[in-house]
Amino acid sequence: MERSQIVKQHDPYKIIIGDRYECLLELSVEEDDDLYDEKGVMLRVIFAVEPEKSFIAKYEFLTASDNKFIALEMVEEEEAVVLDYCQQNCQ
Repeated sequence: MERSQIVKQHDPYKIIIGDRYECLLELSVEEDDDLYDEKGVMLRVIFAVEPEKSFIAKYEFLTASDNKFIALEMVEEEEAVVLDYCQQNCQ
């Protein structure tokens, strides 16, 4: 991850238990990777922090230039790295 932006989401109606954060992570992707886009790739993560646990509620890969959805999923190892990053930075 090269850069990130983390924003705590506001829930004025108190529908959600705990806190939610939107994390925009700028990724460094090799040219031979299926995820590669010459204009750059972002990972948008909705990270949930509840009293008993914290977890990735949702994520999506986007092109950095125009936020177009990239239909790929993270592998287990990548998801573990992102989860650790969010746990370190969203508390």
